[in-house]
Amino acid sequence: MIEILIAVGVAVIALLSISRLSSRSINNSGSAVRQSTATNYAQTAIDKARFLKNDGGLAAVSNSVFDTGYHCFNGTNIIAALGAYCTITSTEYEGRVYMERATINSKIELSITAEIRWLEGSLTRTVKNEAKMVFDQ
Repeated sequence: MIEILIAVGVAVIALLSISRLSSRSINNSGSAVRQSTATNYAQTAIDKARFLKNDGGLAAVSNSVFDTGYHCFNGTNIIAALGAYCTITSTEYEGRVYMERATINSKIELSITAEIRWLEGSLTRTVKNEAKMVFDQ
């Protein structure tokens, strides 16, 4: 009788351990998917800035999107002069882009940092992507 109780106890402990490991694996998988999505949004913000620069050439530097400071990123567009994060449409993510403009060796250099954040449980997670662009004279 005691052997049966011990065997059942060991089986219950083993099942609880397997259940906990499965739960943790599912949570980690969801976290990886959210991080990958955020990374894609951050790259999209950098690509949008690069498109605006390439499309406008040197004249694009006067676009207020390229003013030094934080600008809103809504998932598809960089919106000038909004310092706060803005919600990426229909998602749990928020985005913003920091632009810093400098003149180096008679060329305008733009440093860009795209930040995407989301809530994961009680923690706020953030992904950043950085790039530098030069406006040729």
